[in-house]
Amino acid sequence: MPRVSRQSGWRIARVALLLALAALAGAVALTACGASGTTASGASPGAKAVTITAGLPKDASTEPPWNGRFVQVTVSAPSPEKMAASDWHAFVDGKERLLASAPNILPYAPGAATVAFVFATPFTDFVDYRFRVVYAPQGGKKVQLAWLYKWAP
Repeated sequence: MPRVSRQSGWRIARVALLLALAALAGAVALTACGASGTTASGASPGAKAVTITAGLPKDASTEPPWNGRFVQVTVSAPSPEKMAASDWHAFVDGKERLLASAPNILPYAPGAATVAFVFATPFTDFVDYRFRVVYAPQGGKKVQLAWLYKWAP
């Protein structure tokens, strides 16, 4: 019959506490990954929420300067792989811009994707830009995210 001492009980409690702290830290890290940026949401035709959680580029003071060629958004959706590229639109300074190809919808996790827009003509002026990305599915609610890109801090 195995002998259980008071000391082994403390060891089990310490290991359990360490495992609980590691699980909590992992959950916080996963939540932080999807929670950056501004949120805009609406209902898709299936009545499940589509949310645009972040947009890039943010601004020149927090990341390398924008190359004038692309914008991208991070999306939370029930089935991002079923989203149609034709439902996505990118605007710069209030005007929809011609793209080099259809928006690229790149699922990276269940219920999450990055949508990238590559412009046909790059923007080369060193000025502030106002971006707006819109997801407007046929028969569904429009979801959008707008942000200002500042060249100067």
